[in-house]
Amino acid sequence: MLEVFLKVMDKIHIKEIAFSVLVVCGIILFAPDVFMEKLGLFLWRDKYRSMVGLIFLFCLTCCVIWIFIFLKNQVMQIGHWNWRVKRIAIKYLKNTISSEEKDFLIAHYYDPEMKEFSNTARVDMTSGNVVSLTSAYIIFTGTRMGYGPTDWSYNLRPNVRKYLNKAICKKKIVVSRDGDEYTWNI
Repeated sequence: MLEVFLKVMDKIHIKEIAFSVLVVCGIILFAPDVFMEKLGLFLWRDKYRSMVGLIFLFCLTCCVIWIFIFLKNQVMQIGHWNWRVKRIAIKYLKNTISSEEKDFLIAHYYDPEMKEFSNTARVDMTSGNVVSLTSAYIIFTGTRMGYGPTDWSYNLRPNVRKYLNKAICKKKIVVSRDGDEYTWNI
């Protein structure tokens, strides 16, 4: 029953209807008398002004609430979410990361020619390292499609990439020329 109600509400587009009613009520309430006389709505407006005013206030309140909710969600996504993701990822890199996951990051994302971590790598999505690094907000899926289970594009998160490249500059991560040996002291 609830699913049917939600589907009906999705089909109705209540926000668009409320905004349209708000505009029409605003025109009826605040249009000049000359304009309303030409439309033949002058007497009707005077008779039903209080009802139209209540509908206008209700729709205005709903629209303002929806705008505030939208803006709050946008700010939360930009500010708080990025800060939270960065904190979780850096904490994981400092305290929890296993040697196998370190090997995985060095093997797939470290570029020995540039001596820094690259942005994208093709990895085997069935690897346990991919799942754990994704859940720790260190890497994320770069595409929605891959070539079988062994060839998927995964990206290093930008804040994690900056952190790892700073660690290389500060010699906290030292990788040999061929990338086989490394020291990781973050």
